[in-house]
Amino acid sequence: MFQITITEESAQKFADITAPMKSLVNPNTGESHLESRIYFFLDDVEITSLAISSDLRGKAYLQPAITGGGDLQEEAVSEKLKLQSILRSGALPTSLKMVKVDQISPSLGAEFMNAAMLTALIAIFAVSGVMFIRYRKINILVPMVVWSLIELTLVLGAAAIIKWTIDLASIAGIIAAIGTGTNDQVMIIDEIFMGGGKEKIYTLKQKVKRAFFIIFGAAATIIAAMLPLMFIGIGVMKGFAITTTLGVLIGVFITRPAFAKLIEHILDK
Repeated sequence: MFQITITEESAQKFADITAPMKSLVNPNTGESHLESRIYFFLDDVEITSLAISSDLRGKAYLQPAITGGGDLQEEAVSEKLKLQSILRSGALPTSLKMVKVDQISPSLGAEFMNAAMLTALIAIFAVSGVMFIRYRKINILVPMVVWSLIELTLVLGAAAIIKWTIDLASIAGIIAAIGTGTNDQVMIIDEIFMGGGKEKIYTLKQKVKRAFFIIFGAAATIIAAMLPLMFIGIGVMKGFAITTTLGVLIGVFITRPAFAKLIEHILDK
């Protein structure tokens, strides 16, 4: 049990709301309560509720008492502390650690989003143009662009699953990861088409395996470089490291093998 203090205005509102309510008797305990309860919400999620004693109906108490219990003493004490922390102004039942603070106005945020989308489109078209000049094959260019977009979607999805905030540093990490993905795609294609006399020595699958040997080695180097930033860095550096590592892992284990299989299928036709 603990007592709280409320204002006269709030007490009168409570009296006005409860005055027309009916009383209900609990057949198990014989206690009489009003037909409605007091519900507690935190971030729009109901976390607990309290029954209202019939004795409080229509009365404006300035210092009402909250009582309760549990199967164990520890449970009762825990519930009491939780309710007290919720009722205190500004106190939440969780710890808070300040890592980084950014302030972006709505208008600046909208401009930033538009600029980011425009930059992404320009980058896609620029890379596509260079790849077309290099290979002169639409059936290779289209999968490269599509796979880059798929990889971007997977990285953003993974960040959402782990509830990681996408800030400027994280966007830079995503760009770095997509850049390594494009580089790996070029490596796979070059190993197949630009191998000089190797096409007479190695089969198609052997060429792909040779490309992946280099890809996995490069990925391991990047991840090793990011690990210190993930565990030691804070704020901006940590966001860059996490998104870069996510992008590299998704690339080497999902999108690169799928891209290689697609290229093999295209060449087999």
